[in-house]
Amino acid sequence: MARQVNPYRPGFAQHPVLLAGRGAVLAGAREALDVAALDGRMPRPLILVGVRGVGKTVALNEISNLAAAEHSWVGVHVEVKPRTSFLAELVDRLAAAEQLLTQTPPAGRMQLTEARVKAGAFGVGGEAGFTRTSGRPPADVVETALAETTSAAIERASGLVLTLDEVHLATREDLATLTAALQRHVPDGWPIVVAVAGLPSLRDPRSSVTYLERGEWHELGPLGPSDTLEALTRPASLAGRPMDSQAADQLAAASGGYPYAVQVFGHHAWRAS
Repeated sequence: MARQVNPYRPGFAQHPVLLAGRGAVLAGAREALDVAALDGRMPRPLILVGVRGVGKTVALNEISNLAAAEHSWVGVHVEVKPRTSFLAELVDRLAAAEQLLTQTPPAGRMQLTEARVKAGAFGVGGEAGFTRTSGRPPADVVETALAETTSAAIERASGLVLTLDEVHLATREDLATLTAALQRHVPDGWPIVVAVAGLPSLRDPRSSVTYLERGEWHELGPLGPSDTLEALTRPASLAGRPMDSQAADQLAAASGGYPYAVQVFGHHAWRAS
C-alpha cells in the first residue's frame, strides 16, 4: 500500500502547506517591497515578535520568497547566535549575494555552503550562504558590504531583502552598527527591505535601537478560530483525504490556535487516518 505524503509539517522553520492567519504580515511585506522597488524609498523595517512556535521564521522565509517571485530580489538571511556577533556572517552573506548578482566566483577566504536560486516573472532572485570564522568586523566594513551589494543590485534593477532571525539574541552594539549604516543611506533610496524576528523581549528599550522602534511591528500570536480550522482542513483537502468537521473542531479546540500544535495534531491525525 503506497504511503501518502503527510501534508502537515511540524518542526522548526517547516513551511506549512497553508500559511493561515498571517495576512497582515504579508500585506505589510508587499507594501514595503513596493515602496522600495517602485517608489525608490527605503521603507521602515518589519519587526515580527512572538513566542516560539507561532511561525516567525516561516514568515521571514515567505517575505524572501515574495521578494524573489514578485521583484526578482536577492535574499540575505542571518540567524543570530547566542553570545556571538552576527555582523561577520552578515558581511559574508552580503558578499555572497553580490557574487550571485555579478556571477563572479567566490573569493578564496570563503567556502560555499549553500545556495538557492529562485526564478521570478521578471528575472532571477536567489539566496547564497557562506561561512567563515572571524571576529566582529568594524562598522565601516559592514557599511561597505551593504553599499557594494546594493550597488550590484541597483545595476541589475534588483534589490535586497535582509532578514534577521532570533534578533533578541543580538547585542545592542551590533544592532546599532547595522541600523546606523542603513539609516545613513535612507536618503539614497537604497532598494532594501529589512525584516527581523524575535521573542517579545525584543520590545525591551534597553536592548533595542531607535531604527527598530520606529519600524512596523507585527505581533504573531495564536490563530483565530476560522484560521485554525482552515489550517487544519485545507492541507488535508488538498492532499485528497478531507478532514470531517467533527475531527476538525476537536483538533482546533485542543490546539488553542497555537500554530505549532496545529501542525503536530494535524500530522498525527493524518497518520491515524
